[in-house]
Amino acid sequence: MDRLIIEIDGDNLSNYLDIFDKLTHQSSSKNAFSPKVNLAWILLTKLIKKCSAEALKNLVQRVQKRLIDVLKVRVCDGTVIFTHTALKLFPSIITSSQKMVKHLATHFIQYAYVTNQDNCDEYLSDLVNEIFLLASKKNSLNLILIAISEIIDGDSKTRDADDNFLKFDIIINEEKRNFFVVQLLKLYGVNVLKVDTMVEINFNLFINIADSLKRFDDEDIKKEIFNCIKCLSIRCGHFVLPFISDILNVISNYGDDEEVSNINLFLCNTFGSASTLYQTFPFLLTKLLDAKDETNLIENLSTCRFFTSILRTCAYLLKSGNITQLLRKLLLDFIRTDIITTESVLLLNTFLSLNHEAVPIPISVAHTVIQKSKFNIKYHTDEKFFNALSNCKVLCSVLTRPRIIGLPSIERSIDANNIDNNITSDLEIKVEENIISSQHHDEVDEEETNEEYLDMKRRWEENAAILQLKRKALESIETESTNVKKEKHVHFEDTDKVKETKIKDKKKPIRPKAAFIAVINSKDESKTVDEMFADFCPE
Repeated sequence: MDRLIIEIDGDNLSNYLDIFDKLTHQSSSKNAFSPKVNLAWILLTKLIKKCSAEALKNLVQRVQKRLIDVLKVRVCDGTVIFTHTALKLFPSIITSSQKMVKHLATHFIQYAYVTNQDNCDEYLSDLVNEIFLLASKKNSLNLILIAISEIIDGDSKTRDADDNFLKFDIIINEEKRNFFVVQLLKLYGVNVLKVDTMVEINFNLFINIADSLKRFDDEDIKKEIFNCIKCLSIRCGHFVLPFISDILNVISNYGDDEEVSNINLFLCNTFGSASTLYQTFPFLLTKLLDAKDETNLIENLSTCRFFTSILRTCAYLLKSGNITQLLRKLLLDFIRTDIITTESVLLLNTFLSLNHEAVPIPISVAHTVIQKSKFNIKYHTDEKFFNALSNCKVLCSVLTRPRIIGLPSIERSIDANNIDNNITSDLEIKVEENIISSQHHDEVDEEETNEEYLDMKRRWEENAAILQLKRKALESIETESTNVKKEKHVHFEDTDKVKETKIKDKKKPIRPKAAFIAVINSKDESKTVDEMFADFCPE
């Protein structure tokens, strides 16, 4: 055996076939409990790992025979390691001998989780799970659940007679049975995260089994069920939502402890309002406020985390009165006690960032909490507490800063020496070299802007003069009309002459609006404004 170890550790493996045959003979010893048997299997694993690609092609048949022999010998750590390595290096064996490989996976699960429970460590468990994934090609989720249901009920009548994959004997010992169920649930969670298609996942079957496992009243089983729910939520996403009410019912059946709060917190953070957990907010608030022992919200960490998650994701669906009651309870606990936890600060930050019109913003209490925490040991040692308090400071500074609304773009000429005199309370005017122009132009020279300004000023003065003349004309018209009404003369004239006078009067009517438009549009620069109006006004 020592010489074989030296040859395997050497660089030259030209006689690898002879070494493999010798190790095969050593591993087939009649003394199954001999340590040399376990060592021989480990050396076989090391040999096939060091072989080249061409050498592995020549070892396919020998390795396949050794895998068949694994079912005939006593299972040890060496056989598990050899099987795991062989299935990874020779994937063709999985397709050509699928039935044998599945039998191996079932055999190792039985050995690790039932026969050898006391010596089953994490390394061996990971190897067995990997062998199962390779054998089932990550598509046997429902078979794991069926195996669990058979362990619970002790009934395998639903199986075919030739189907022995994941078929186990009935376990009478309650402790061993619970341990086996826990390991199968772990295997199910690993498979869920690595499954190729979600068609294989049967949510109803999982929910029924999780509900039936409640009668075992085992903490490890409960943790693994909640872990499987997390794996399903991560892998399937919103495909879980049609079954969310059934999942919440299963969770509620397991009581009201920290594990239940954590899984509810996970679902609320993952799915938000779609998880429908915001509906429990009034009940939890009533339970907190009506407690006989006056529960301190700051010390109840799980409740703080859950309230924080609900307010962040579903605050718009809650009643403002309930939110205000929770805020009042939190602020009173901050004032009454000197205890400050990371979870309570996170809840306070949620209220500071809450966008709800009917809920007040607790800035004054937040400043008090910040001042209290400056000399807290956790502020200097706990990173999460430090980050939560830093965020609280940032939120307070943002909420209390002055707001400046609707500042227009204004041109200012400020001397460099007198900048300090032009600083207001919170706004500092910055001097720029380029003058800000209108919205349609990016940069305009100073001369062009001055010409524009003068042109606008000239037009404004002209319009003012025109309006003044308009007022005078209207006043004159009013005075003339009053004089005509007072003096009534009777004239006896011919009708022809009367018509001629009317025609003459119509030629030059006084129309102020038309006169002003004509004056504005006139291009005759030789006449003044008064001369232009003289053409329209009577003498």
